Amino acid sequence: MLAPSLSRRPAFGASANALAAGVLVGSACGGTEGPDPLAGSGGASSESSSSPSSSSSGSSSDGASSSGSGGACAPGSTQSCYEGPPDTLDVGTCVAGTQTCTDDGVGFGPCVGQVLPTAEDCGNPKDTNCDGVEPACGWTVVASSTGNSRAIALAPTPSGVVVTGMFEGTMTFGGAQVTSNGGNDHFVVSLDATGNAIWATSWGSSENDDAWPALSPLDAAKQVAVLPSGDLVVATTYGGAMQVGAFPVGFGEFFDVVVVILSGTTGMPIAVKAFPAPDVQVVRGVGVSASGEIVLSGMQVGTVDWGGGPLTALGSEMFVVRMNPDLSLVSASLLGTPGSGYAVTAVDSNGMVVAGALEGTDDWGTGPLVSNGARDALTVRYDGSGAVLWARHDGDVGHQWGSAVALDAAGGVLEAGYFEGILDFGNGVPAFMYMGDGYVVRFDAGGLATWATRFKAQFDNVTMKGLADAQGDTIVVGQGGEQLEAGGLTVDLGTTGPDQGFAARLDPTGAPIWLKNVTNGAAGTGCAVAVGQSGAIFIAGSADLEAFVTMLPP
Repeated sequence: MLAPSLSRRPAFGASANALAAGVLVGSACGGTEGPDPLAGSGGASSESSSSPSSSSSGSSSDGASSSGSGGACAPGSTQSCYEGPPDTLDVGTCVAGTQTCTDDGVGFGPCVGQVLPTAEDCGNPKDTNCDGVEPACGWTVVASSTGNSRAIALAPTPSGVVVTGMFEGTMTFGGAQVTSNGGNDHFVVSLDATGNAIWATSWGSSENDDAWPALSPLDAAKQVAVLPSGDLVVATTYGGAMQVGAFPVGFGEFFDVVVVILSGTTGMPIAVKAFPAPDVQVVRGVGVSASGEIVLSGMQVGTVDWGGGPLTALGSEMFVVRMNPDLSLVSASLLGTPGSGYAVTAVDSNGMVVAGALEGTDDWGTGPLVSNGARDALTVRYDGSGAVLWARHDGDVGHQWGSAVALDAAGGVLEAGYFEGILDFGNGVPAFMYMGDGYVVRFDAGGLATWATRFKAQFDNVTMKGLADAQGDTIVVGQGGEQLEAGGLTVDLGTTGPDQGFAARLDPTGAPIWLKNVTNGAAGTGCAVAVGQSGAIFIAGSADLEAFVTMLPP
């Protein structure tokens, strides 16, 4: 094994061949918390009217002739009518309506009572598109706690999904129960394919062990990923001495990082490593390569020993730490400039991508990058050897940053973030201009923007929390208020009161396919999203101060 390295840039070296199997890592989760968060309501019956000249089926009732003396029909006579595709009539929810002849006998009036095909939605289990097959609807699991809870990160497993977050008091989630040691503690729950708990575990000190109250909206996301062995790696913050299974963890100075390896079958801790330091550290992402190498990313303040000696940040800087499966250090790097803050990362077979913010001037090996103002959105793509393929920053004199990142099957980079002012990605992609909006952009393998989609709330900020590639589409989750608009679609996130959570699916050109309220009108947020091997979509967040996980079918 190579000796660990410390640097201000990622040093992949000979072990870089471990970077494989794309894993989404990093999603910011913050803001207010917020009943059943199953997305969407859809599937409601609808009535449609036709003009007197519309075609209709059936015959008039009450023995009346379909045509009267000097007219097209006998006044008051009725006939059956249906304007949908003929093969959908009397299938699922689709039924015919009735037309009534007008008093002057000129023709039949509107088709009243017909139900036409509509797009199916998991909020309605009926066959509303009338194809003879009921929709493969998903499920939602909501926690119940004596304090409050929030689901912040998740990862698909062969048996379902594992979710992690924070809670206070005693919490029941999917049928499993955990109790905190005081303040807010961390939980991990493994759910099966139907949303029932397989196992649950938790840890924490008598102090508050989560940095999110002080750091919202860019807060301490707890991250989880699945190792090739089927075991799990979870990275969290902690604030005091605690016990994680059989492993004692010493006192944390403020909010420090602890990495825990859990058995994928039982949830028992297998290995634990803590990184106490004088100042705050926040983990924003965890990734795992095909060989089991672990990649952590986030924000570091001051000096931390990640296992290879002290590494000192100048202010708050982005960090990327790479570990072997036994939690020994491969490399630790500080990225960006003082004040740049957080880093989120994703890994695939071609290397790694880092997203965050650029403040001031920095050189990633491709020439100096100079921010246009307070902070610019920063994106840096590395190959498998650790060399920078390209680096770019986007923004103006306002604040912009990348808050979530993923890699798609074509080698492109998907990034979500926040912007103020003008955001122009170039390459013919239309520019955005507003205050406090969200964005999703795709860069190709060469770093050129191919499309960008703006998420706009007229009188409220939009916070983008997580995104994932879904077989060429993009799923994104976040939080906002008012009427949220993206690509011509709108969703109500509450005109008054706390913000609510949303999710959207974008097609390969960035055009929205659907846009949903995932907290069902309750205060809360969508925090994280992941896509399973079958294409099932898992969304985690909070609604009415309780954690939830929703599964939507492909």
